[in-house]
Amino acid sequence: MPTLSTRQLAQRLERLEKEELVQEILKICSRFREAKQYCQMEFGDAPHQEALLAAFKEKIVKHFFPERRSRRHRARTSRLKKITGDFKKIAVFPHHLADVLLCWPEQAVLYLEQRGYVKDTFFPPTVTAFEEACRLIADNDLHDYFHARIEALLQTAGALRGRQDFAAALAGAATRNGC
Repeated sequence: MPTLSTRQLAQRLERLEKEELVQEILKICSRFREAKQYCQMEFGDAPHQEALLAAFKEKIVKHFFPERRSRRHRARTSRLKKITGDFKKIAVFPHHLADVLLCWPEQAVLYLEQRGYVKDTFFPPTVTAFEEACRLIADNDLHDYFHARIEALLQTAGALRGRQDFAAALAGAATRNGC
């Protein structure tokens, strides 16, 4: 099946009138949720961007602490990876992406503090999300914005009983990535 190359697409879009181009963009946004969210992040004003950011962070919080919690509720890293992956597709600004990525380990530490036990397979993806957030923070010089949150996260993780390995992994990730 032949595909439309980026060059061919650009040539076709250049031939469209301004009104036709606007209609095409609106049609794409109405048909595809990710396109609409991306446009909201790219072209929206600060309140729209913050609302979308808060919605993704709320998804992470609700995953760890659902409103109707069953006895068997477990936080699943696959669901958390999907939430953060969906946000990566629409993120425009690195500080928004770092904010969402940092939300995962923050909620994981609170969850562990309340639950006391989770499977060991839960920790590596959480540390990976934290490392990615630290890299973004270091690469984009966002230390001032996130320093207090990272310190609070490391302090809370260090106070967890029986999970010094997790706290050490988070602290090591912060040190390696310059946070």
